[in-house]
Amino acid sequence: MAKHKSMLDDVRRNKKYLLSEKEEVLLTRLSPFGGGEWDDAMDEWESALNFELDGDKLKLSEVLQIMNYDKSAGRRAAALKSINETLKDSRYAWLRTRASHSSSVQLVLNCI
Repeated sequence: MAKHKSMLDDVRRNKKYLLSEKEEVLLTRLSPFGGGEWDDAMDEWESALNFELDGDKLKLSEVLQIMNYDKSAGRRAAALKSINETLKDSRYAWLRTRASHSSSVQLVLNCI
């Protein structure tokens, strides 16, 4: 108990500023900036990305599929180049924050 005394004292001292769990849940559900909203916004942004590959406009998931699983090394390299070229554009800098959610995207961004 003595080991945690300072932390417990701090919690007691700030108790008047804490909300109940019910209040926290309610505020989180009503908040336009909750965790679920961030995921929705990221999904919308990702769906707006278009990658040019072999004359076709593809979505991120399609290009990552090619980059990871296509049998042709040339086609995989072209997919990586397409991702790099699109993400070089500064309007897509936000995608770097999303990289931690996808090992494929992390791999791509480490190559840029």
